[in-house]
Amino acid sequence: MESLAEIMARVERLVFAQEQERSSSPTALSPSSSEGQAALPLVLPVFESPLPPEYIQAEAFLEVSGYFTPSSKRIRSIYTKEKKLREYIDEQGKNRTLKTKISANYELGLPITSDLDYYRAFLKICDEIVDREGRFRLPITVDTATLLRYAGKKKGTIEYREVRAWLKRMTLTGIEGAIYRAKKKDYEEGFTSTVFSQVVVKGERLRNGKLADTN
Repeated sequence: MESLAEIMARVERLVFAQEQERSSSPTALSPSSSEGQAALPLVLPVFESPLPPEYIQAEAFLEVSGYFTPSSKRIRSIYTKEKKLREYIDEQGKNRTLKTKISANYELGLPITSDLDYYRAFLKICDEIVDREGRFRLPITVDTATLLRYAGKKKGTIEYREVRAWLKRMTLTGIEGAIYRAKKKDYEEGFTSTVFSQVVVKGERLRNGKLADTN
């Protein structure tokens, strides 16, 4: 079973590896021509350089395990699901199937697409924590307004409630079976756990159903 601290440590290593790659100078490649064929000058139209894409360091095992169900609406009356991850023949020549089972909290339901948006926003915040502080210090504190902005959500009472529900859902949704281990680049059986622990969300409080400043 892998703890959140171990997951965060792997994200740290990915960030440092990316920084080292950025610091190294790329090697220029010269165009080659086929034997016996003269190289012709290549004229390219001039375009304005687009903004570089923003990459987020991702912990992939949740996204490939079926943890997040593709749905724009909250799923009702379904609290468990299984996903087939891999079929193979073992050393004894027997057919084997790797599966993972997702068990939702009865009140909160299964994680869906909007939960994946918040999760990727959370990973971006983790990336920034490593860049700023060099390491994670548990518990990890996440600012609600920042999480909403990175997830492409507006700031409002409903959205703040969604963030609270998202954190509970990530904490209480269980995973059982096989998961993908990035370090081994293979699946591993026997995993039984939840995803989040020692994550704290801070932000405005709700008073009488409306946002209130915490200051």
